Amino acid sequence: MTDMTFAVISDYGVGNENELAVSNLVKSWNPEFIVTAGDNVYGVSPAITADSTIVFSDTTTYTADYLNSLESANQVFNNVVVGYYGDYLTSNSFYPTIGNHDVDFDGTAVGGPKWFRSKFPHLFQNNTKNYYTFQRGDVGFFIVSSGYRTNGTVFEPDGNNSVSVQANWLRAQLAASKARVKVVVFHHPPFSSTSGYSFINLNWDFYGWGADVVINGHAHNYQRWLDKPSSTTPLPYIVAGIGGANLYNFNQSTTGSVVDNPPRFGALRCTVHGHELKIEAIAVGGAIIDSIVICTAMNEDLHDQFPDFPDVASVSLTSPTVYVVNPVVVASSEVSVAITVFSAIAITAPEVEATSFPTLVSPTISVVAPTVTATGS
Repeated sequence: MTDMTFAVISDYGVGNENELAVSNLVKSWNPEFIVTAGDNVYGVSPAITADSTIVFSDTTTYTADYLNSLESANQVFNNVVVGYYGDYLTSNSFYPTIGNHDVDFDGTAVGGPKWFRSKFPHLFQNNTKNYYTFQRGDVGFFIVSSGYRTNGTVFEPDGNNSVSVQANWLRAQLAASKARVKVVVFHHPPFSSTSGYSFINLNWDFYGWGADVVINGHAHNYQRWLDKPSSTTPLPYIVAGIGGANLYNFNQSTTGSVVDNPPRFGALRCTVHGHELKIEAIAVGGAIIDSIVICTAMNEDLHDQFPDFPDVASVSLTSPTVYVVNPVVVASSEVSVAITVFSAIAITAPEVEATSFPTLVSPTISVVAPTVTATGS
């Protein structure tokens, strides 16, 4: 895959020293772009004085949630989003998800999600939907609207359950995507080790639909579920609400999950290299909280070249290019290999005779970009 680095932040838009520390951490990685998992705009007062060593429940009423002045809301956005990540907004390298604090002034003159979407009309489908998709390099991103306000009511007109209009859109987009890795991002997590922060309604069949990882926020701590609870699917769920807002303790079972206890402020650094997407949760100060690697299939390049055809009796390779990789060479003179045609795709470590005395013992054979022909219908 194309090499690149990107960052994921969440629950950050408070305009305090902790947001500044996370912003400085993220910028030190020089990521190509930033993705958020929601709660981009809380407000700027009252000031929050929590630091990375203090953990308490967030009971603050943020003034931005109840603003009814468009001018005031815009000023808050400029303070807490543009003020910390403005360079990325200017270069269209900032991809937000809508969280509950971004819409809590819905019904006022500000207009809830429509106001927030208006800051990024090129992403939110011409400011008509609360969800969108994009691809950078070989990684596809699917930004979903989890749809809840802070009071628990649903603002998402296209629904937020697994049979909703939005879910059908996601399933179709994942199926159509040619991305090598597929990342689904939304705000409210299906699973959490903080009570009151599990939203089982959002437990869609992401694995079955083709996703490789799900990233959430909302709970202000770091969690990673090793496996989808009550399932054998290997899809990782990451909660990374550590971007600057007050941190939350863990107060219910953590069975099946990795947690950072006590939680620390930070962000996700995501690095694409070769066949891997490496996701690291990094705390302010540089400590690595957690790290996982998502691998793409090593045979994708060859597999993707095979056409779809029904009831094929046999498949042959016409004039393939054949490489002999890392053979064991017996003797010291120059080795050359004469290979003409293979009648089957499967080649299992044959013994290959060289044209001169030396022999190659059990080489690995790699068939590169063959022309594929089929017999049958």
